[in-house]
Order: sequence, then structure tokens, then C-alpha cells
Amino acid sequence: MSDIKMSTMTSGIPYGDSAGRPSNPEIGKLYSNGEEKRLELYTNTGWQNIVAETPSVMSIEGVYLESLSNNTITINGTNFTAGAIASVIGSDGVEVNAGTTTVVSAVEISAIFSNLSPEHEPYDIKVTNTSNLYGVLTETLYINNSPTWSTPTGSLGSFLENTSVSASVSATDPESATITYSSANLPAWLTVNQNSGSISGTAPSISTPSTYNFSINASDGANIVSRSFSISITDTGPVWSTSQTLPAFTKNSSYSTTVVATDDSGISPTYSIASGSLPTGLSLNSSTGVISGTPSNSVTSIVTLRATDNGGTYTDRQFTMPNAGPVWGTQDTFNYWQDSATTYQLSATDDSGSLSYSIVSGLPSGFSVNSSTGLISGTSSVSGSSTFVARATDLNGGYTDKTINYSGKASNTWYTLSTLSFDASEGYGGFYDSKMWFGGGVNDVGHQSTLYYVDTITGLVTLKNSSAILRDEVGSAWGNNGKLYIFYGAVNNSGINKNTWEYDPVANTFTQKADAPGATSYRSDVGAYSTYMYHLNDANEFYRYDPSNNTHTSLSSASGPGFSGGYAYKLGLDGTTFYCVSGQVFGSYSITGNTWTTLSAPPVSVSSYTGGSGSHTQSPGKFFIFAFDDPAAKAYRYNSGVNNWTDLGSSSLLQVRNAFTDFDKTNGIAYVVGGTITGGYLRNIKYAGLR
Repeated sequence: MSDIKMSTMTSGIPYGDSAGRPSNPEIGKLYSNGEEKRLELYTNTGWQNIVAETPSVMSIEGVYLESLSNNTITINGTNFTAGAIASVIGSDGVEVNAGTTTVVSAVEISAIFSNLSPEHEPYDIKVTNTSNLYGVLTETLYINNSPTWSTPTGSLGSFLENTSVSASVSATDPESATITYSSANLPAWLTVNQNSGSISGTAPSISTPSTYNFSINASDGANIVSRSFSISITDTGPVWSTSQTLPAFTKNSSYSTTVVATDDSGISPTYSIASGSLPTGLSLNSSTGVISGTPSNSVTSIVTLRATDNGGTYTDRQFTMPNAGPVWGTQDTFNYWQDSATTYQLSATDDSGSLSYSIVSGLPSGFSVNSSTGLISGTSSVSGSSTFVARATDLNGGYTDKTINYSGKASNTWYTLSTLSFDASEGYGGFYDSKMWFGGGVNDVGHQSTLYYVDTITGLVTLKNSSAILRDEVGSAWGNNGKLYIFYGAVNNSGINKNTWEYDPVANTFTQKADAPGATSYRSDVGAYSTYMYHLNDANEFYRYDPSNNTHTSLSSASGPGFSGGYAYKLGLDGTTFYCVSGQVFGSYSITGNTWTTLSAPPVSVSSYTGGSGSHTQSPGKFFIFAFDDPAAKAYRYNSGVNNWTDLGSSSLLQVRNAFTDFDKTNGIAYVVGGTITGGYLRNIKYAGLR
């Protein structure tokens, strides 16, 4: 032993390295150990660190397998003391102590943990010394999940003797590890494919029905999970030839199908229900195997039928009698405009009375479906045409898919809906009931007493009324009561008047109403609000017409803006504000304030020729002009928030005037029917989603 060194203090504390500790010290003796860098106290268990040290967890060894009841984890670190306790802390914050903690040394602990759930991984490892000082290594312990069986325990089927046996079991691993299958107690005549879980073999000859029980192990390479199965072998009985899935049935509809089994005796077997039941209202004929009747419910039935031969040997087969899946109605093309809010209704029926809807694939991004109502809604930046697949699922889980065309149109781009077979311009009409109406103007045989509409879904043009009123260069608009109102105008370019006409599309009749007060006029800018119609004439006289009592009420004159006389445009309604344009004069009228305001002029002159204008709910605070005598053939948008105009470009719309124009105000689609160009007529029917 080296010499014991003493501090210079009286009765000082001896110091040195570990080898220099005093021999035969008394309990309670102090020693300063420079080698261990600590002050030690001699106790009845030897030299101990007088100051408790904080343990440190540096790493772990071992794998926690979910399939094992107890898992041993080795914890490496420093300053572990006798009596230390190992624990884990899950992601839910719950701390669980090890069932057993063995302090192997100051740098190693062996801990046994049980019943840890993968749901709360990763776990922190914590070591707490008896001094209550502890160390933690965060998010270090993961659970190796056990395979999960997909195949339920029990029978894998019943097979005839001396015939091929084929069954299959399957399991999956939550961590996507490859599953292998094995068995220690399969009958000698069976084998299991370790990769696929297929079980195959040839049934042995037997004298009495036998059931063979065995277990299959599913392993992910670490965890092994066993499941019990069985296969039954019967003696040769009737052989079924009918598919196990019978034709689908529909509630309250007559049903008939035949199940067939044959026997090597040549005698037809008898049929019975071994287990389960047929849908209520159906019955099985024991002699013929005919299942017939009228089912009174819509629940898929699983029934086991028995075919018994003349010697009493029988063969059972389980049949599924599915309820008929949902039936889709006709689904038109889903048309929408890029960057515009759109809805589209899915529609299917089912005898269960309740359906849920989902999208299998292909729906443009930005749209989603309400699973209860089948309403597709949203806004998409995708343009172009393709298909998507929708699914209707009934209460039984039965479903039917439907492939539906969609067409996404680019905003501010003109498309051709169809083409007229005659010339048309300078009349009255507008958008109503998914149709663009036009009549009373010019066509290829002069001014005609005809009213047409074009179906904006199909593009088909229909003659609605061949005794319509003659009006050209006239203002008109549909009222919120579903009737068309026509104000002022001329007949064959003469006879300027102040007439008011009402067209009822249900009765298909024109009725003359009270004349407007004031001046006669070519032009009438017309719009609808609430139950009223509003119209402005060439003299800037502004009126409100009440269809319920056939009266015109004079409102504030538009002499402030001073709109130039000309042909008809439509007022654009935005909330309680009407917008009106003529020439390069643009203004607004407050319905609540009964006042006119002059606004920023359009960038080009909106000529006296009739053109398109209006507002819609897809773009609140906006007003559009289009299809007027602009050599650039452009459309423009007024932005109320900043009182300026935006050039929307021409995008394939020809220079046109005197066309029939209006907005589908709900979907923000502008329509242009016919019209004229220098030297002739246009017969196109165009549409665009103006934004």
C-alpha cells in the first residue's frame, strides 16, 4: 500500500488514489479519491461515493417484441447504483416501471418490460437511482409489432375425400415486414406455402367425417403469432355445381333461382337449409332446389344449403345471396369553370333506402363529395376533360361504381355551344331555367314573330313560340317570378314605343301590360331585383315596374351620369346596386338610396349597338361588358373596390354586335347568341365563364 497522504489541516481528510485507501478503516471514515474524482465514505458495505451522482442513459440493446410476454432490454450508461429502477415513458406521457431491474454494474442495467403498446412508441428510457436522481434517453425504444391475422380462426372449409384441398390464410405486418407461414402440426397430407399462406393437398380416404385441427404460425422474422384452424373431410356425397354467390335480389321484386347438386348414385339429392336463413319472403323447394318468392327486406343473406343423397350422406355449401347494389341514375357530364365555385349532384337509388357516396378516383383537385347527399362542391384550378369514378354504397356495404365525364373550362375563354341554322339578332330574351331564350328580332327572312331557346346543357335549339311579338333594338330581362319582361323597342326598325310586354313560359303566351310613363325609346337597360323590374330609357328616365299590380314607378333620373341614347344592355345587379353602361359613360344606381353615381368610364366605347353586360354571384363587386362593337373583340371587367377596369382579352370571340346576350348569374357564365358583323350575320352560340 502506498503512503497515506493527509491534508495539512488538523485531523485532515486522507487523500490519494483507489489503491491508497486506508486499510481497516472505521465506519464513517472519509477519503478523497483523486482517481475516481470523488469524496468517499466507508460504510459496512465498503467505500461509497458520499455525493449521489446523476445516472446517465447512453444507449440500449435488445428488441422489444410485441409477441413476447416479457422483453429484456440492456441499458448502458453511467452512475447506475444498486436499487436503481428502470422505466419507460410513452408518447402519451405515462411512465411504466420495468417488472424487474437488475443493476449489473455502474454502467449496465438489465430490465424486463411487459405489455408495452405500439400505440405509444417511441418510448423514453429512464433510470432512477435510489437518490431519486435520474437520467433519460428520449425516443429510443420502439415496439416490433406482431403480425395481424386477417383470416379468422376456425374452419378453413370442408372437402370431399380423395379430392384436392385448397385453402389460404393471410396475415399482415403493421410495419410492412414480409410474412412467412409455417406449421408444426399440419396433417401429413397438407402443406402450407411459407410465402403465400396457401394450404393445399389431397384429402385422404375416410370412412367417417373427420376434422383435422392444426395451427399456422405467421412470422415477421422476429414475432411469431399462432392461430388455430381446421379442415373437415367428408365422405363422397352430392357435388354442388352452383356458384356460392347467388344472383342478387331486390326488395319487393319477384325472385327465382335454382341451386344444383349431383350425386354419383344418379338419384337427385334433396335440399334443405343447414344453417342461416334465406331472405324473408323466399323459400327453398326441397325436391327441385328452386329458391323463389318475393323478398321483403334488403339485407344480404348468408345461408348454408345441404344436398343429401339417398344414403343419407350430405354435402353443405354456404351461399351468399347479395342484395342488389345501388342503381345509378343518368349522370350528365360534370361541367365546371376553372377557379369558380361549382356543385354537381350524384344520384343513385337502392332498395335499402340509404346510400353513401365516395370518389374512387379521378375527381379534379379542389372538389369533394358530401358522403350523405352526394353533392360534389368546391373550386378547382384544373381545366380539360377526362373522367372520374364515383361510388354509391348501400347499408349492406354493397356498392356500384359509375364513370362520369367531366369538362373543366378555362375562365375568360369563349367556347362554342352550338350553331344556329338561321340568322338572328336585335331581339329580346335572356337566360332562364338553364336555357338561353331569344326572339322577336332579325333572322334570315326578316323580322320574325318567333321565340326560341337553346338548352345550355345539350346545345339543342327549340322553337318555343311562333306567334311571338315583334321587337328589335329592345330591352328585356327575366323577372324573379319566372317571366320575361320586354320594355320599349321598335318594330321593323320603326315605331319606337313605350310598351311593356310579359311572356309566361308555362302558358307560352305574351301579354301586353301597362305602358311605361314618359318618353318612347329604342333602348331600355333592364334588370330584376326582388319582385320588381327596373328599366332605363334613352331619355335617362328610370322606372321600377311591379308585375303584381302592373304599375310603373318613376325613380331618380340617370341624368347625372347622362347615358347616351342607344340600344339595349342589361343592368348588372350586385347586391342592392345596379350597374349601367352606354358609350363611355358608366354609372351605378343604389336601390336602397335611389341615387345614381358616375363611375370610371370603360376603356373602350360601348357603342349604340346592342351588346352584352351584367354581373353574377361568382364574382361579387364586378360588372362585365362583352360582345359589343369592339374591333378588338374583347371583354372587360369593372372592379368596384378600386373603381377601375380590367381587360379580359378576346380569347376566340369575334367582333359582334346586336347579339342576344345574358348571364347565368348563379354560375357566372355569359352567353352570346347570333348577332351581326360588318357585312353579315353570325350564327354561333358562344359561352364563357367571365371572372
